[in-house]
Amino acid sequence: MRGEKRGDKYVMLFDSHLPNLLTEVLSNPSCAILRVPINITKGILAELAKLAIEIDDNRLHVLMLRLGLYDVSASERVKEIDKLNSQIRREKRIPPSPKKARPRHA
Repeated sequence: MRGEKRGDKYVMLFDSHLPNLLTEVLSNPSCAILRVPINITKGILAELAKLAIEIDDNRLHVLMLRLGLYDVSASERVKEIDKLNSQIRREKRIPPSPKKARPRHA
């Protein structure tokens, strides 16, 4: 959990290490029936992480880090999220390039 200033307010952000959560659920003997769907979900999440790396979008990277889907230590994860959020804020300040006029067809 950490706070982030947005405008004049602080917003609390919570992270969830989804792979650890799923492993914890599987360690409970009463959840044995969930073994197959959880393992399928883990595989899909691994594919999602690979795709997110290919897409290379900072906002998507932040979400993937918050879910614990990238192989990064907890302390490095917080630093990386902060760095990416700073980049996102800087990108929002850059004005969009002017639209080019389209040629008219005669």
